Amino acid sequence: MIIFWLSLFLTFFMDINTTTEEAFIRNPEKPTLAFKGNPKEYLAIFYTNLFLNIVTLGFYYPWSKIKSYKFFFNNTQLNGTGFQFHGTGNELFKGFLIFAGFILFLLGLYFGSIFLATYFQIYWLIAVAVLIYLLAFVFVFPFALHRRMKYLTGRTTWRGVQWGFGGNANSLYIRFFIDLILCVLTLGIYIFWFRANNIKYRIENLKLGNISFKFKGEGGDLFFLFLIVLFNLASVFVVILLPILVLISSLKLEPPFQLYSGLYYVIFLIFSPLLSLKYMLEFYFNNTKVYQEDKVVSMYVKFPVLTLIKKLSKTFLLTLVTCGIYAPVFAVDLYKFFLEGVNIKGELYLDEVMQTQQEYKENAGETISDFLDIDFI
Repeated sequence: MIIFWLSLFLTFFMDINTTTEEAFIRNPEKPTLAFKGNPKEYLAIFYTNLFLNIVTLGFYYPWSKIKSYKFFFNNTQLNGTGFQFHGTGNELFKGFLIFAGFILFLLGLYFGSIFLATYFQIYWLIAVAVLIYLLAFVFVFPFALHRRMKYLTGRTTWRGVQWGFGGNANSLYIRFFIDLILCVLTLGIYIFWFRANNIKYRIENLKLGNISFKFKGEGGDLFFLFLIVLFNLASVFVVILLPILVLISSLKLEPPFQLYSGLYYVIFLIFSPLLSLKYMLEFYFNNTKVYQEDKVVSMYVKFPVLTLIKKLSKTFLLTLVTCGIYAPVFAVDLYKFFLEGVNIKGELYLDEVMQTQQEYKENAGETISDFLDIDFI
C-alpha cells in the first residue's frame, strides 16, 4: 500500500513538474518582413487623394496623408502580422492649422518688416527680418523631427503592442546646433556626420514594447557611400552615353548641345535617386541591431543594381510611357523590393513582447516635418 501511494505521489509530482516546465518553455522566432499591399489599390488611393486635394484646395491633405500611411503601415508584416496605424485625419488637421498659423505669423513679420523698413527708410530691418525668418525654420527643424517620430510611433501598434519613441528634445537641439555649426565651418563636408547623427538619434530611441535598437553607422561610412554613388553614376553615364556618342559619330551627325545635356539630366534624374536610396537603405539596415533581453538580431541587405533594374524594369518603363501616371505602382514595387530584401540573422521572443510605451497623439511635428521634407526612413 505504501509503495502504491508513493508511486502515485511521484507520478503526480512529476506530472506537475512537466506541466510547469512546459508552461515556461520560451519559443524564440526568427523575424521576417513582408509586404502584402496591392499596387493597384494604392494607385486608386493616390489619385483619389490627388483629386480631393485639388477640389478642396489642399485642405484634404491631412486625410490623404493618413490614407497613404495606413496603406503602407498596415500592409507591412512582421512574422505574418501587419502593423496597425491608428492616426486620423482630424489629428493631422489640427497640426496643419497650427503650422498654417506659424507660417502666416512669419510671413506677416517678414512683409511687415519690409513695409516698415521702406516707409521709415530703416533698411537694416529687412536683413533682421530675413535672419529671423531663417532662424525660425532652423529652430523648428529639431522640433518637427522629434514630434514626428513620437507621433508616428505613438500611433502604431503590432499585435496590440504600442511602438514608442524615447528621444529627448533638449539633447537633440544641442546635437543639432553643434552639427549645424560644424557643417558651416567645414563648408558642408560635415553634412555626412550630421546625417549619421540624425539617423542614430531616430533609430536608437525607437521601442517596440521591450525590444530596443542600436545603430553603429558613422559619418565616414556615409561619406564613402556618397563616393560609391558618384562612381556608379559615372559608370552609368559611360555605359549609356558612350554607345550613343559612338553612334552619332559614326553617322556623322551634329546634334545640338541641348541633346547631350538633355540625355545627361535624364540619366541623372533616373539613376541618382535609385542609387542614393539603395545605398542609404543598406546603410540603415546593415548598421542596425535589435535587442530583447539575451537576444540580438542583426540585419544585412545588399541590393545589386542589376537585380534592382531587372525587378523594377516593367513598372519603371510603364511609368515613363504613361508620363508618370503609373508612378504610384512603381513606388509600391520599390518599397516591396527593398523591404523583402532584408536578411535577418537571429531570433526574438516575439510572443513575449510586452507593452512599455504610451499612446501619443500630438501631431504638429508631423505636418511641419512633411513640409520641410524630413524623411522617416
